[in-house]
Amino acid sequence: VLRTSAPNPIHRAVAQFIYSKGLFPTIKGVASLPNGRAAQYDPKTRTIEATKQAAQDPGMLLHEYIHDATLKVINTYLSGGKLTDEQRRGAEHMQYLMNESKRRTISPTSDQTLGNIFPEAYKNLYEFVSYGLSDEEFSKALSTQRVAPDRSYTRTASMWERFVRAVASLIGFTSQDVEALG
Repeated sequence: VLRTSAPNPIHRAVAQFIYSKGLFPTIKGVASLPNGRAAQYDPKTRTIEATKQAAQDPGMLLHEYIHDATLKVINTYLSGGKLTDEQRRGAEHMQYLMNESKRRTISPTSDQTLGNIFPEAYKNLYEFVSYGLSDEEFSKALSTQRVAPDRSYTRTASMWERFVRAVASLIGFTSQDVEALG
């Protein structure tokens, strides 16, 4: 349903990618979850537990789907396991973007850092990737930040553009998928 009816085009594109890869965790409706959470992902059982609130919020549910779609490759990267060169470059760049963006201020006239404004997104690399693809305000904030060229990227770009490219490398988005994310 998210891939066709989510109001956000980024959410639709990510949901379509997940659908096209056949990544379908089990979804279990629950009345409530610990600490007032609306949804949570259990990687051991590949189950998303979702309250009614989460079921009505496409971004919230998508956030948990993204955990399912990215968990294995991020775990492999963080544990020093074997990845393709492309996946490793994507994971390394994602880690760089997370560390770099966390300390950036939201605007030149503000002393509020992205890390202060979006603390949940910076808990770890898993959350950074999931928030980047599911939270509109966070992706907009990343799009306001510029990154200089480096050995992998030959032009100045927004952190959002680099984020999308890193996700593409990390989990295998095609150029069409990347274009859909804008």
